[in-house]
Amino acid sequence: MASQPPVPEVPGTMPVDVPVPTPVDPTPPTPSDPVVPNPSDVPVTGGIDATVTQA
Repeated sequence: MASQPPVPEVPGTMPVDVPVPTPVDPTPPTPSDPVVPNPSDVPVTGGIDATVTQA
């Protein structure tokens, strides 16, 4: 919020301040992302594979 006032003063600071906090957010979800799709991919692929093979 403190960086909001200086943003309108200098339009060039807006794009520079935005990318700084962006990398911090994707860092924590990165380890959670691979863990979620792993278990979901196994059951989903298994069910589809079994049906396709039987057909």
